[in-house]
Amino acid sequence: MKTISFVFFQFILIMLLAINVSASTMGAVVTLTSEPTDIVQNNVKELKQDKISTLSILGLFAFGDSRIDALAKKAGITKIHHIDKDTFSILGIFVQETFTVYGE
Repeated sequence: MKTISFVFFQFILIMLLAINVSASTMGAVVTLTSEPTDIVQNNVKELKQDKISTLSILGLFAFGDSRIDALAKKAGITKIHHIDKDTFSILGIFVQETFTVYGE
């Protein structure tokens, strides 16, 4: 039983370390962040916005479509002003990333 507990502890520790390396700002227990991307075009107005999300469970299963071009087309956005990224994570076991596109 001690061996199983030790292996499980090592697995969790490695997962937490790997998660913290892969993200820009990630808490070991809970993460709830909003951050801008590098895309900002000041000559474009923020008339429209739409969101798209991806979901990862245990780092083994991932769902969603985060293609910005598909989101912009769906929302009728032809010129992108900027994109925000929101991250919600619990222990790195459940991770949801949401991208919000603003433009006209």
